[in-house]
Amino acid sequence: MRLHPSSLGDWQGCGKRFELAEIKREPPAYRHPAALNGTAIHHVIDLIHREGLWTATPERISALYRDAFLYAESHAKDHERDVPVRWGDLVDRDGAFREFEPDVLAMLDGYRADVRNRDSKILLSEANWRATFGGHDWEGTLDQAREMWGGSGLVHLVDLKSGAERPHAVAHRMWPQGFTYAMALRDAVFRPVGADEWAPWRPQQLEVGRVSWLHLRDYIPYERASTRGGVSYKKGDLRGPVFYDVEITPARLDSHAREIAMFAEAVKLGRFERRPSTYQCSRCKVFERCLLEFGSALDVRDAAEGAAIYGEG
Repeated sequence: MRLHPSSLGDWQGCGKRFELAEIKREPPAYRHPAALNGTAIHHVIDLIHREGLWTATPERISALYRDAFLYAESHAKDHERDVPVRWGDLVDRDGAFREFEPDVLAMLDGYRADVRNRDSKILLSEANWRATFGGHDWEGTLDQAREMWGGSGLVHLVDLKSGAERPHAVAHRMWPQGFTYAMALRDAVFRPVGADEWAPWRPQQLEVGRVSWLHLRDYIPYERASTRGGVSYKKGDLRGPVFYDVEITPARLDSHAREIAMFAEAVKLGRFERRPSTYQCSRCKVFERCLLEFGSALDVRDAAEGAAIYGEG
């Protein structure tokens, strides 16, 4: 079993979800097309940097996006290979393209126009890593590691986010996924880019100065004048700052390491507390299996009705 940077957040959200998904490796009930969309966007951004596609035509970017979406759909993780995509109101893949593509192209146009991306020096992109933290094996894919401006020698980690949810200011300062990536860049081994399957993985041993949640939807311009959060915007303005930063210090990484150690102890002792909620349960991919184990402790009928009302598909 290898944990992922999102595992700690999953365990904090609901221990039962973590147990079923990470410990028992239950296949999810479905795959959501929004996840395929996010994977495709990551792939296209990687290509933009690798191939210098800053001025590529919209038609070229659209073709790359559609190819990447098809690849994400057909190349599922090992325990998800037989799990169907739940298209829901999108009906099918073509419906997903009609729904997603306009926003995707707007996000990618904004990304390509931003000099902070165009002029950045990419050290690592879509980089696979493995490490041992808190007595557990971990693995993940680091979206981007950039050289920080100013010649400090530190690294700027960037985590690409294509969903609608923005980071909450207080929670973001304790962002477990971002801090785990920073620990990985310092302590993990990375798979060499372009190497054969059995090539030895090597440490990077780089110090991170900042980790950013890059909210791609902030690149989608307003179609009309608007006001959000007491701030007025004109037509064509971006929807937000795009980069949501957390400064990395040794003290913060030490604190995160202690949190991982406590998490590891809880996993060792089998502490998987259920934390049911209307919002969270209805969107959980192991919801159905959880209901089977919950039994009399939960009104199954009401829970199923909640999933039908609030679920995504």
